[in-house]
Amino acid sequence: MKKPFFIILIYFTFNLSFSQGSFVPGYLIRLAGDTIEGEIKINPKKMHEVYTKLIYKGDRGTQETYKPDEVKGYGFKDNNFVTNKLNEEFFFYKVLCNGKIMFYEVMYAEAFNKDKFTSDYYISKKGDVLFERAKQGKIKKQLSDYMKTNPAALDGFDDSKFDAAKVIAVIDKFNKM
Repeated sequence: MKKPFFIILIYFTFNLSFSQGSFVPGYLIRLAGDTIEGEIKINPKKMHEVYTKLIYKGDRGTQETYKPDEVKGYGFKDNNFVTNKLNEEFFFYKVLCNGKIMFYEVMYAEAFNKDKFTSDYYISKKGDVLFERAKQGKIKKQLSDYMKTNPAALDGFDDSKFDAAKVIAVIDKFNKM
């Protein structure tokens, strides 16, 4: 009788300890433009939160929560985020491609179902402040406007069905040319 209770207790203890996330090495870019090293809290069960808030722990060990309008960006591991507006609200945009052409992903809760999240993709030239929403039905035409200096990057690109991985591949190909 005690054995099943003990196993259940261990399960819940283990689940609670890992469900709240953990800190990983990262950085924060303040509004002044300076970058500071620290740790970023990541909750694998709530990955959508990386687009709406940042929990940062610096060298003093104190945790601070930042909203996207309070910093320029942040990053951890191979994930880099920049701040930009979406419908008059700030979000962190995940940088998917970095070069002459930038490609981003933003995730947000749907209007009528706060438990369901939608990803949108945006494109810009390096240094542009305004991001243009990726036209999922006409992405090849949109990319050709960005790739006028080397349209060969689009050779063999099929946009009959939007696939972010294929878009990333063609933008990376162009950025390396």
